[in-house]
Amino acid sequence: RRCLFGRPSSGLVHSKQQNIPASSPANSVCVRVCVCVCVFLAMRNFLACCAVLATVGLLLLSGVQAYHQGGDEMMCWDGVSGDPSSTVLLAQCPPNYRHYWVTPPPSNLTAGHSALVSWELQIDFVSSVVPDSNGFTMPHSNLHSCVSTVPFCTPSSTGDLVTTTPAIKTQIDPSGLMVFEANLTLNLPENRTNTPTVFTTIAHTYLLVEELVEGVPVVFRRDIAIGLLTTVRPDETETTLDEWAMILFYVLAGIALGVTVLFLILVLALHSNKVIRYSSPLFLSIMAIGAIIALVSIFFLGTTTDATCVLREWFFGFGYVMLFGALFAKTFRIYKLFANSEYKVIAIYNWQLLVAVFVLEVILIIILAVWTAEPFRPSPTKSFASNGIEYVIKCDGDSYDVFVGVVSAYYLVLAVIGLMLAFLTRNIHTLFNESVWIGYSCFCLIVVAVITPIQFLIDSDPTPVFVLRAVGILISIFFTVLFMFVPKLYRVAKGGVVDLDTMRSGSQGTSMVGGTSLGGYDVNDRAWLRKGRIRKKVLSDFRGLVTEGSALVKKHDTGEEISSSDTTRLSSHFKSLAKIVFRSTDDGDEE
Repeated sequence: RRCLFGRPSSGLVHSKQQNIPASSPANSVCVRVCVCVCVFLAMRNFLACCAVLATVGLLLLSGVQAYHQGGDEMMCWDGVSGDPSSTVLLAQCPPNYRHYWVTPPPSNLTAGHSALVSWELQIDFVSSVVPDSNGFTMPHSNLHSCVSTVPFCTPSSTGDLVTTTPAIKTQIDPSGLMVFEANLTLNLPENRTNTPTVFTTIAHTYLLVEELVEGVPVVFRRDIAIGLLTTVRPDETETTLDEWAMILFYVLAGIALGVTVLFLILVLALHSNKVIRYSSPLFLSIMAIGAIIALVSIFFLGTTTDATCVLREWFFGFGYVMLFGALFAKTFRIYKLFANSEYKVIAIYNWQLLVAVFVLEVILIIILAVWTAEPFRPSPTKSFASNGIEYVIKCDGDSYDVFVGVVSAYYLVLAVIGLMLAFLTRNIHTLFNESVWIGYSCFCLIVVAVITPIQFLIDSDPTPVFVLRAVGILISIFFTVLFMFVPKLYRVAKGGVVDLDTMRSGSQGTSMVGGTSLGGYDVNDRAWLRKGRIRKKVLSDFRGLVTEGSALVKKHDTGEEISSSDTTRLSSHFKSLAKIVFRSTDDGDEE
């Protein structure tokens, strides 16, 4: 009887076998039977005993496991009522009891959070149940939880017991089916507050049953338990953006927007001024509008939602390409006109440049459309720190880093184009020459390109990431606006209209039209011209250039038609003068 059921023949004497790891009921019976048989055979045949033990091992490996072994089989304990020391673990639960989960404990639970758990008990022979001293036929049913260590969690575990729910006391339904539920809340032990810990949660029910033992009625306390493992993680803590940073950069973005809008209004109001007119007011307006759109993206950096993850990329990208596309387009036109060494008539219309800007925008739109569509759409995602507790919410998605690299490469290509145009237009007249300011703007873009990767190294804290992104937008966008608009508006404020007679070209300072200067020297001084055969020719061509150029300017200002003969006379003087000044003559001293 002890071999088969783990219970002595007498119900009055029990050996304490609490916390003995057990296998499934079927295998436990096989173990006990085979051990008894092996003991009998060992006295006769050692090889037969080894064969029996091998069979036991195969049965153990193939059987169903109880909850302390990671399975879901229920476990039972019996003991004489009122004598806790008599409690023993049964090798097999009685077949007339079925204990199972309805809503099992979650496999993962955050410390301090609750989860509703429910379980059922089915008893086939209700008549054998006797009430306790308080008259309850179901005197106890609740949840126990303890750290999943050895010894495993049992109804009498104390050392590793973390929590229990209040005991449910009721009467057994005549049908024998009982349903229980409770809110399970698990907290980490004091020595593991920052470490995820595995718990065993058991649904424990006990009742009193009366059985005959050798003809004597004995009241047993029958404990039944089922259990599951739950991983309890420390309560997650979100690292949020510091309010001071958000307010500061929102204010700076608002100031930048206000200044840019003011520049746009001034350009529209002063579009007839020669300084603004020579700088293409249409494209200056497009640049200002693009800067406004890009600066608005700063306001989408402070929050992380499905909408802001998409809008921040669209607003910045669209505004960036509009700003620099318009700047580079009008600079390209200046380059083509002043690089016309053969003095041919070149017509580059605004609509042609607008088409170029539109093509640049279409390329970006295609990239962003693919990026922000399913399944690549960036969305708020929790990113945990190494401790598994602190996390930040950031925009992420499938192939997010790939698309960031593609878009950044596209922006970098535009910056390289700008540097090339700045180099090619470095010697053009100062009224048209924006190479210095374009160079400064591209330098700002390079600085931003250098500091941008840093945000991926500190993405565990949203405040420095937000600051880096906002600073990058302000430097790349607003500084470009300042570089492009402030010098022009300052020139307008100082002189209003720039006379073409004062236009000079490049670092050599060679006059294009008018005045009495040549190569930075006063012609009337004549000290730079040695007495020789070229003196009269130089003065003649130069004065002819001044006369014809001034006449053309007057015709242009009054709206008169300029004939080809007018431009031919001007061109002849210019070519003759350029040949004398920039090419060597027979006399090296008079070069």
